[in-house]
This record gives sequence, C-alpha cells and structure tokens, in this order.
Amino acid sequence: MGALFGICGTDDAAILTYHGIYAGLHRGHEGAGICVAGGGENFCCEKKPGVLSRVFDASQLAKIPGRLAIGHTRSATCGEYNSVNLQPLVAETRCGMLALAHVGHITNAPELRRTLERRGAKFQSEIDSEVILQLIAHSRRPSLEGAFVECLGMLEGAYSFVVLAKGQLIVARDRRGFRPLVYGKLENSGEEAWVFASETCCLDIVGAAPEGEVEPGEFVLVKDHGQPLKRFFASPQPGGPCAFEHVYVSRPDSVTFGRSVEDSRHDLGRRLAREHPVSADIVV
Repeated sequence: MGALFGICGTDDAAILTYHGIYAGLHRGHEGAGICVAGGGENFCCEKKPGVLSRVFDASQLAKIPGRLAIGHTRSATCGEYNSVNLQPLVAETRCGMLALAHVGHITNAPELRRTLERRGAKFQSEIDSEVILQLIAHSRRPSLEGAFVECLGMLEGAYSFVVLAKGQLIVARDRRGFRPLVYGKLENSGEEAWVFASETCCLDIVGAAPEGEVEPGEFVLVKDHGQPLKRFFASPQPGGPCAFEHVYVSRPDSVTFGRSVEDSRHDLGRRLAREHPVSADIVV
C-alpha cells in the first residue's frame, strides 16, 4: 500500500509534502521519504525507516528550497524492511535526474526485471517500483514523455505513481484505476500550485481545493507555472477500483472514487443489518 504526494509550483513544496504524507500515514508507516527539486540539476532526497514524525524534522524541511517535491510512506508489499527499499527512488537517466514514488503492485515486474538485467540494468532495490524507473531510463525514445508512454504500455497490474523531473511532475494511474489518485489546486501567496495525492484528505491538510481524479489509463504532466497537460496512454479497462479502499484503507473524511468513504461505511452497515437481522444496538 503506502501513500503518495506530489506538488508543483510553490516555494513551500518541502513542508507541504511533509504535511501531505502525514495525512496519509494510515496507508503506511514503516518508512517515509521526501524528494525536493530546487533550481539546479540535483535533488534533495531524504528517506528513513520509521514513523514520519521520527524520520523528519518539520522545522528543517521548511528551510529546504525548491518548488517541486514528491513524498511517499511505505507499507511493504514486496521487498525486505530496510532503507534500500524506501521511496522515492532516484536515478540519473539520459533524460536527466528522476525521482519516483509508487503505490500498487506490478504483476509482471519479475519478467521485466530479468529483461532489463539482460540489457545491463543494475537494480539497487528489491521492490517492483524500480522496474518503472529502469524502463524509463533504458528507453530509446527521444523524449521523456515518449519514454513514459513506452514504459506504461509495458506495465501490468495496479499502480499510481508520481515522478519528479527537472521543472516538472509526471503522474500516472493504471488502466483499471485500482488505486485512487486525486489532484487539486492550491492558491498560495498569489501563486497557483498543483497537488497530487492518494486521497483527498492529503489535499485538505495543505489547503488545496480538490479538482478531480487522475483517470484510469491517464498520465499528467505539469510544469512550474503551468497548467496540467493530461493525456491517455491506454483505454480504461474493466476490473474497477479496489473495494477495500472504502471498506478499510481510505480515511473516513476522504472522497475516494468519487464517493464519501464515511457515507459508504454507513451504507455498508445498514445493508449488513438488513441482510443479517440481529437484536443489537449497533451493527458494524
């Protein structure tokens, strides 16, 4: 599982990312990472095992310069519990420095990994997320956007991810839309920033107004001082969103898959009480 957060277009990117992934701690608390892009080529990236409040000092984060940032909290679905498997993952590629934060499960990751290793790829982690970064890095497409389209066409399974590149964020969601990925707009000191997150509660905590969801099979590019450019890499496919998001995973005050999680849980309780009548005060 885990939580994602990405922001583009504000000088407070680092501290807002901290607050954004803090709101998503219910999705994963085994480790956390934040990567910030300043004005130069290099990224400032910190990630450590443990609960977020023990990993980062919020007052220090507020001093890190940079107008773009991504963050991730980890709940292990593959790979051992250690620093190597924490995200964001960072790599120097032909298209420049990239940092990736991903949630979901790439079902054909072992096959893709073997193919990439035969082509000379050196993997630094055990997690399936690195396959995404390696596919982009080894693409022969002339542009970063083209490399993404090629990569997304090869992935199978469930995924939502945010990628930090020089001067831009790139966001994508699998063609079945298994995991939620929402976005919103933040008005901050006369500036307009765009925010992407696993849940609307992560937007709420930073004061971003929800704008909608990244659609299944869609990827979004947003540059500093620019409007998001939305494109589809594949037609949506049947399979649908994860039922556990409303039953268990999402926070009650979030709107997930276009519906209030709290309302869903109340309705589920009512249906359970009707289907299995019992002499009780509360049915949960």
